[in-house]
Amino acid sequence: MLPEKELQTRLFDLEEMRFARLCFFLQFRRPDAVIGHTILIYRLSDLEVGVAESAPLPLLEEAAAAQETR
Repeated sequence: MLPEKELQTRLFDLEEMRFARLCFFLQFRRPDAVIGHTILIYRLSDLEVGVAESAPLPLLEEAAAAQETR
């Protein structure tokens, strides 16, 4: 079993990676709304979040590109 500090560090790293994958996914997707030209609003389904978190990166690019053409 890992020491508590090491476990916390690894969990923090995991959360950072999940957030980075979501940001990558959103780069290719048009926002659903924009507030004041600076705040982008995205409405994501559970399926979209699941794809962003777990799909291989080439599939993420493909899914995002398909979303962009809608």
